[in-house]
Amino acid sequence: DARRAHERVLFEQYLLAGHEKGSSLGQKLLFPEPISLSTADTDLLLGASEILMMFGLELEKSNTGAVEVVTVPSGLAGRLQDWIDSVLGALKDGTWSDEEGRREKLAQAAAQAGALKLSEKNKFSLTHHEMVDLVNKLFDCDSPAIDSRGRAVYTLFSLENIEKTLK
Repeated sequence: DARRAHERVLFEQYLLAGHEKGSSLGQKLLFPEPISLSTADTDLLLGASEILMMFGLELEKSNTGAVEVVTVPSGLAGRLQDWIDSVLGALKDGTWSDEEGRREKLAQAAAQAGALKLSEKNKFSLTHHEMVDLVNKLFDCDSPAIDSRGRAVYTLFSLENIEKTLK
């Protein structure tokens, strides 16, 4: 499954970045982008800004009290709201309490938001070169067989199973 493979690759990249101080997974915006949040959500996000910066998200409070995105995580420019919603969900559900859980939850949310999306024809539009690159990166991962949620990325068929199926 190409989406799950891409999710696994991104998950491990984000997880690694979450352990490195000063990692740069972010892309600076030319103009800060305002996001509308409730006051409580604004406070939650700003309170977590240090760890969010490790994943490439830099936020600033504007003069009006709104939050502006200054830097977005690479690969999430068009899906930032999905990731912010996931982060807010983690902040609210209590899985944010320990540092390792925080990193894993953020990496998982970023991977899910940034993974390949189906086109309008229910197909991924990857070139042959991109497919080969994705497979190579997948097998460089620590756990290539599962995505960030523990679902199977690929299935191995033995010759015996194939022969049984064909009979």
